[in-house]
Order: sequence, then C-alpha cells, then structure tokens
Amino acid sequence: MRPSLGLGLSAKRIGFSDGNLSFTKVLMGFDGVDASTTFVDESPLARSGIVGTGNAQIDTAQFKFGASSALFDGAGDGISLDISSDWHFGSGDFTVEAQLRPSSVSGVRWIIGQGDSLSDDPRNGWAIWAFNGVPRFSYVAEGSSTWVDAVVGVSTLPTSSWSHLMVAREGSTIRLFVEGALDNSAALTATFKNASATDVRIGTTSASTDGYAGHIDEPRILKGKAAQTAAFTAPTAAYARS
Repeated sequence: MRPSLGLGLSAKRIGFSDGNLSFTKVLMGFDGVDASTTFVDESPLARSGIVGTGNAQIDTAQFKFGASSALFDGAGDGISLDISSDWHFGSGDFTVEAQLRPSSVSGVRWIIGQGDSLSDDPRNGWAIWAFNGVPRFSYVAEGSSTWVDAVVGVSTLPTSSWSHLMVAREGSTIRLFVEGALDNSAALTATFKNASATDVRIGTTSASTDGYAGHIDEPRILKGKAAQTAAFTAPTAAYARS
C-alpha cells in the first residue's frame, strides 16, 4: 500500500539535529504523493517559488528517508529554487549536501548548483556535479567567467544504491565527503562570483543541460557553516526541521 502524504512527512520530520538549523537555507525531503510535481522547502525559511522543470517529480519507489524522493530522467528535469543572496557564498563557509541514487553516471551530471551551464556563457556561481560518476565542486571566482574545479573526488558514485555526498568549506579549505568518508580536500582562498540574480537548480543547469539521472533525497544548503571538517558517520535519519 502506498504511504499517505501525512505518513511520509512524519517519517521525514522525525530526524536528528546537528545544531545547524540556524544556518540552513534550504532543506527538502521530497515527500508527497507519487508523480507529484509540488516540491516543498522544509527549512525554517519555508521558501516559496520552487518550480519543477521537465519531468522532475516525486517518486515513492525509491527514498533514503521518509517515503519518497525526487526523480530526474537526465533530460532537462530540474527543480529551481528562488533567486536569493543566500546562494552567494563569497569567501565564507558553507555546506551543500544530498542523498543520491543515480541511475546513470556517464558523462557530465549536474547535481545541485547555481549557474547556467558548465560550458557556455554566462559562467557564474558554483556547482556540485559529476563526470563519469566522480563528484566535484566547481565555482567561478569574482571578476572571472571561468569555471574552476575547487575539489575533485576520487570515488565513483555507485548506481542503483544510495550514497551521501557533502561538500563543505571551512576557511581556506574545501572538503568533499562520500558516505561520511573524506574523499578529497584542497586549499581554497577564492571569493566566489556574486551571482545573486541566478537561481539554484537541482538536477539540471538553468539552461536545462547536463542533466542528472536518478533519485535525490534530502538536499540541504548551509551558509556560514561547514557542517563537517573531518570524517563522520553518514546520516542515518533525516535532519530535524525545527
């Protein structure tokens, strides 16, 4: 029997607090009825203006927590978050993370980020993406129009199974974690280009290119805080919503 919307939300919201709720700018559990195209921000900000593109939808067939996740087919599916200065990290600390279950990892796959494309102008913002399954975090520096790889992983994301991916900047160090293990780290002193007029997209760029294929659950963005600075135990429950 398919879980009800209420049950799904209850399962998601009974989570754990890591003390970062005040830094949380978006947190999405993707709970809902199967094939729904309504996506809700469950952070304290309760953002509005979240819009799905292409065939992005809620799917109850797969989930990390709760009773559903978001499904993307890799061909222009995306979820657009509102334009906000919250997405401009500058030179400050931040965390971007999500639970991933890709169905395909070949080629370029945009996971979550702020930018129109990884190859075409205008080049701005930041992004977590993967090339042939290897995750990385790229950015455009203030005064530049060129994407730079800040940190590139060494692991390959598995298909048809869930894994937790996190990128966190602490001061002049950026770290990439896969399933809580430190996959790679690098020095980072740059200030990111101010792209406050560009939305954040999950699953595809603003130009509907480089699409992610598979499921995503529990994406979260923190501004002003690196949630982790060393290897940790990957989340075994959803984050607390309040």
